[in-house]
Amino acid sequence: MILFNDNIACKGMNGVHAVMEEQARELGLHFIFIEHDLEDSRSCPRRDMRKCVSNYMSIVLNEEPLDPTLLDFDDSEAY
Repeated sequence: MILFNDNIACKGMNGVHAVMEEQARELGLHFIFIEHDLEDSRSCPRRDMRKCVSNYMSIVLNEEPLDPTLLDFDDSEAY
């Protein structure tokens, strides 16, 4: 599985998404784009990043979490 960090402030990677997904599909790799913003976590919260991975694991791979309480928790005070 490959986790690809997609900085929403960087517009240079916009055209690369389809190419990367196509290459991963051809190689039989699981590939996830995770949006983030290094400068401001309010625009793309960590909770959304975790949800992206959790959704992929449950929908695509049909996996269930070992501890469901870790899927959603308040991290608003984290830095």
